[in-house]
Amino acid sequence: MFVDGEEVTGVIDWSEAAPGDAMFDLATVTLGHEERLDDTYSAATSSRRSLI
Repeated sequence: MFVDGEEVTGVIDWSEAAPGDAMFDLATVTLGHEERLDDTYSAATSSRRSLI
């Protein structure tokens, strides 16, 4: 669970976690929010580059 002060800002549900295709995950996250695709893709690739 993620919190900011006393406000819950996010919850991670690991019940269906499994190895898989990162691009499929990206498509799933942005499926209903196509307008956020560029921001999401930029965040995903910049984080990945910092790990390499």
